[in-house]
Amino acid sequence: MLWNKAGTAMLLLTTTDTSESSYYGDQGLHYLGSNGESSLVHLGKNGPVYHIEWSPKSTEFCVVYGCILALLSILVQLINNLASFWENWV
Repeated sequence: MLWNKAGTAMLLLTTTDTSESSYYGDQGLHYLGSNGESSLVHLGKNGPVYHIEWSPKSTEFCVVYGCILALLSILVQLINNLASFWENWV
């Protein structure tokens, strides 16, 4: 669990031991707002989540995720993807 600095929202990382799609299991990132809003954060690539961090303004967060050539995405609280980096690197 990772709360934002303002205490108005949190990110919850869930993990399963095994799944139908992977012997190693799956991870899910969930957004929960103090106003009752909740959502699954849809990431653009399958694979593990390495790091999550809220911005100091508490309105957006970044996620480093994915297998080989991991992606860094910056998302706003409403789960809109602002930008993805390293997506097309070879």
